[in-house]
Amino acid sequence: MEKGSVGKDLLEKLIFMGKNERVVEIGEVRFTMSSLTEKQNRTLLEKIFGLSEAERLAQSKGIAVASSILKINEFDLETVIGGIEEGETPFDKKIALISKMQFSIVNKLYEAFESINSNVDTGEATENLKNS
Repeated sequence: MEKGSVGKDLLEKLIFMGKNERVVEIGEVRFTMSSLTEKQNRTLLEKIFGLSEAERLAQSKGIAVASSILKINEFDLETVIGGIEEGETPFDKKIALISKMQFSIVNKLYEAFESINSNVDTGEATENLKNS
């Protein structure tokens, strides 16, 4: 085994260790959500702390959910937000989409967001690496 491949294997293990994904089904819609990387979490916090206190209280759950959703049904979220005109960046467009959804749905998705970002499942990451 080459030294470079050992380093690559370790790097991949470190990057994917603790990564969680969950499919949340609400009615006939499947939302695929993922835990956040450190970089995604930093972007989330920058967005939230850039808001006024009132906006922070009202929008923090939606921003968190927008950070975590990967797919809606079989469509990547980037495809879904393609028709959204609000927002300058793809992340802003994701937030705009979530802000138009019903409060009860956002709350259910936020519960899943909290769960996948607080529970560390190193076994799942190891299995994902073995299968890839």
